[in-house]
Amino acid sequence: MGKKFVECGRHGRAKPAFLCYHLVSGQNVGWNEPEVYDRTEDDDFFGCINAWCNKCEAKAISTGGWNDESETFANIQLVCEDCAMKFKGANLN
Repeated sequence: MGKKFVECGRHGRAKPAFLCYHLVSGQNVGWNEPEVYDRTEDDDFFGCINAWCNKCEAKAISTGGWNDESETFANIQLVCEDCAMKFKGANLN
């Protein structure tokens, strides 16, 4: 599991999570995560939650995957894992 932590104003020291802006700011926008986490990614963040909404999923598909255009659209936000679980509950549909 990841070795990095974030300081959350609500939850204190916690594992980081990376969510698209739409998950953090919206409700009922869908929740997508990778089916398998890629071990070739930075080991410090391996196993951290990575999630995006349905619109970001559609954007990534329409632009040929995660690239500059889809990542700009997603505007990834760093949050703590506990906050991510709150956002997940608000966005499952």
